[in-house]
Amino acid sequence: MPFPRATNSLLALARGLTLILVTATSLALPVRAADTSDAAAKAVVKGRALAELVRTQRPDRAAASRGILKTRTADGRRVSVPLEVRVEIDTHSWKTIYRASFLDGRVETLTVENLEDASPRFALRRATAGGQVTEIRPERAGQWFAPFAATDFWFVDLGMAFLHWPEQRWLGTETRRTRLCNMLESVNPTPAPGAYKRVVTWVDEKTAGIVRAEAYDAQDKLLKEFSPGSFAKVGTRYELRDMEIRNEQTDSRTTLVFEIDDPEKLGVKHLPANPN
Repeated sequence: MPFPRATNSLLALARGLTLILVTATSLALPVRAADTSDAAAKAVVKGRALAELVRTQRPDRAAASRGILKTRTADGRRVSVPLEVRVEIDTHSWKTIYRASFLDGRVETLTVENLEDASPRFALRRATAGGQVTEIRPERAGQWFAPFAATDFWFVDLGMAFLHWPEQRWLGTETRRTRLCNMLESVNPTPAPGAYKRVVTWVDEKTAGIVRAEAYDAQDKLLKEFSPGSFAKVGTRYELRDMEIRNEQTDSRTTLVFEIDDPEKLGVKHLPANPN
């Protein structure tokens, strides 16, 4: 579903949920290979570097935050589930822990362990109201296309696992939501039915944050869209108020609404083109 170095709890949370928070930081795309006249080869080299840049941004410190997952299901039902998120930092990894508490007493907890040089690891723990606990650790990539807490956020979204696929390609630049973005295409080497075949991501050129993402199915039809919602202005910085992930094929959608300390903070729909 998933910006610059963490400066507060929401930004630490952003590594797992790809949120947008803008500071004056400028993140330059590193050069990984000598110049070549082959445009396709250049696109691959730049794509790999961009994917690495986004997936290796670590939160600066541990953090905790709260929000609500609001889902409109495919049959039109509306379900709200309180969500707690913790970020834990280790020397060579960090964990984002999502804890959803259902009204009937059930609790579902997903732990995403982000590693520096490997795909993320997932652990899902389900507890019934009566205290019965089951835990699974999906290790195969095909098992990551499963929903968390019956929402449109899948494991692969929360762990941004597609940024670890071997084929990453830079598609050029495009302005989205007033932001100049690098377009990144991530291609799944084994696109099974129900999985993403490829993901196109719009990455903010200045902050390396994800402004938009589109996921396509095994038949190359649009399956899911991710986009941030509105923002609260805090001094010169913008904090994400909400974000949405939508399943275009089932017409379901889930919005994650964050708790904002001061609800009277200025709300804006689009970020300025040149933040200071």
